[in-house]
Amino acid sequence: MPGEEWTEAAQVRIFVSWFNLLNQRYGDLQKLPPDAVVERTEETKSGEQRNIYMLSDLHKEFIKSADAMKTASFKNETWETARKENLSVYYYLPAQIYIVHGHHEEGRKRMEEVIALYRRTIEASYAANYIVTSYIAEGDLENVAKYSAYYRMMTDLGADERTGAAELAETFGNIEADAQFKLAMKLKEVDPLKAAKAFEDYLVQYPKAPDVNLKSALYNAANQYEIGGKADTANELFERFINKYPKDELSPPLYFRIATNYASVLELNKSVEYYERLYKNFPTSPDAPAALYMAGFLRTGLGDHKGAAQNFMTYVEKLPAQPDSEAVYWLAGQQWQLVGDKEALSFYRRYLQRFPDSSPDHVMEAYHFIAKYYERTGDKRAAEQAWKDITTNYARLAAKGTLGPKARNIGAEAAFRDMQVAYNNFIKVSYPKKDEDLIKYLLEDKPKEFAAITQMELALITTYQDFEYSSAALYISGATFIAWADMFYKAPAPPEIAADEDLLAAYREELDKLGRPAEDKGISRLQANLQKSKDEKRASIWIDKTIAMLNDRDPLNYPLEKAEVRGQSTASVLPTAGPLDMPVPEPVVTPATPAPAPTTPAPGTP
Repeated sequence: MPGEEWTEAAQVRIFVSWFNLLNQRYGDLQKLPPDAVVERTEETKSGEQRNIYMLSDLHKEFIKSADAMKTASFKNETWETARKENLSVYYYLPAQIYIVHGHHEEGRKRMEEVIALYRRTIEASYAANYIVTSYIAEGDLENVAKYSAYYRMMTDLGADERTGAAELAETFGNIEADAQFKLAMKLKEVDPLKAAKAFEDYLVQYPKAPDVNLKSALYNAANQYEIGGKADTANELFERFINKYPKDELSPPLYFRIATNYASVLELNKSVEYYERLYKNFPTSPDAPAALYMAGFLRTGLGDHKGAAQNFMTYVEKLPAQPDSEAVYWLAGQQWQLVGDKEALSFYRRYLQRFPDSSPDHVMEAYHFIAKYYERTGDKRAAEQAWKDITTNYARLAAKGTLGPKARNIGAEAAFRDMQVAYNNFIKVSYPKKDEDLIKYLLEDKPKEFAAITQMELALITTYQDFEYSSAALYISGATFIAWADMFYKAPAPPEIAADEDLLAAYREELDKLGRPAEDKGISRLQANLQKSKDEKRASIWIDKTIAMLNDRDPLNYPLEKAEVRGQSTASVLPTAGPLDMPVPEPVVTPATPAPAPTTPAPGTP
């Protein structure tokens, strides 16, 4: 009927009119109108705020006309053919308006209709894109990944020709991969091991993803396994990373982490390998010094003392700006000692050239090792010079500042050697045969000798303030007085006196009077040594000798004790170059040559 044709034409013209009005008023339908009013605000899955805008009356009328075109049935074949050819548009445009205005639920429902009914049209491809991007706008990564994967698998979506569909599938594949990557990143905040697995899955599922994402996924997978306590798995992935990206800025620190992880599971050889590879491949890396140190440290545990020493020395010689250079270099010496004496001797000479003042304790220990080395090898001349070097350098270093206990102990040992020699000379007795010579020998010559010993004692105690050798000095001082007393007690009587018992008794009585004051002074010095040990709650072999000497003179008041009762601490700092050799005083020699008894006490009698 003519009226029906007019009605059909009017319906078409109404749709076109609304479409034109929208374009004239707002321009492109895929853009939000500049005067759009916010209807409400919703929180997205990502926690952000998203605005939903009111549809204008013009938009509403247009949607009504488009919906009417979807369900119309024109009698006019021309109109009907045109309507059917544009059905996908009638479905698509209203859906687009809803999406653009933020009405995602309604918009997605309509877009899904476009895809379901007209999958091979360009509108279907646009619809799929709008659905995915709407989930992106909401921060709904799960649905982004889900729908992008779904549309990627539609081989006939959006075009009649396979080429167009393939390109669209690639686009959705990239979107899907990106969403999965972001989902894995979010898992880092929740569960490290699940995140690590997600990154590994990403690497398998999206091998053609952008390289920046593949690199990040590999790094993050390893990192999350490490955080989750899976050091072995983390190392496998870290090793893949440095092999695939050897020049990347992230690679140098990974050598250190790989090495640390191997150490944590006690694979020390592998740990050393990666520490040393870091230094070799990236010598200017901020981690290079620590890596070289750790490699040396682990080699000590592996028993590779030479390798450890070489690493410590390289640490200083190739990286000289390190603040702990001296301390690390010193560690090399301890390792060289375990390799051999000659190697250690060579090292300590190099140490003294490189660090003559940095650590007084270490400087003194180096000289001490050299002195002991020459003593062990029987080179007396070199040993004597080394001991002199100790004394000279002690004075030099002391003038610059306070020395540590180890340095004082070594300095005191060098000083004590002179006191020991003086004592050994003092106790060598050779009685003169003449009466007047004997008097001079016992009351003048010997007192001069022990006066020198007493001065040494005082200088040693005040200069070095070392318990071990202070106790040695006090012992020698006491032993010197007692040895002097014994010289009186054991002086031989002339034959003419020895033959007469009464004269001999008087002779011995006079000698005893001269010897007892010396013995009393000796006992007093030994008692002072014991008191010092008690006050400081410390012991030494010289305290043991002191007790033994007192016991010999007075066993009732000075019974022998077991050493373990008092303990065996002999120095405030344990020596690092081996135990100190403690010289032992020679026994008092009983003179065999007889000499006449003195007739009267001479001045200076104790």
